[in-house]
Amino acid sequence: MLANVHEHAEGVCELEIEHQDEGLVVKVSDTFMTPPTLRHRRGSAETGRGLLLVDALTDHWETTITGTGKVITCTFGTPGRGISP
Repeated sequence: MLANVHEHAEGVCELEIEHQDEGLVVKVSDTFMTPPTLRHRRGSAETGRGLLLVDALTDHWETTITGTGKVITCTFGTPGRGISP
């Protein structure tokens, strides 16, 4: 996710990692107002799979537009705590 920020956004970015009841919550914020787009790439493409990986590896992810940019929040569930692996 930080690589995507470096590639596509401008300005300051922040990373927040927190363990909550629902699992590991990762938040990445930046000052770019455009939300990320889930795209399907050809096998030979060298870039463009970051959000596909986020989508495949997380239980839930979302983008929130703020007054200063956006925050992408991803939840990685913890097996045995009510979320399916």
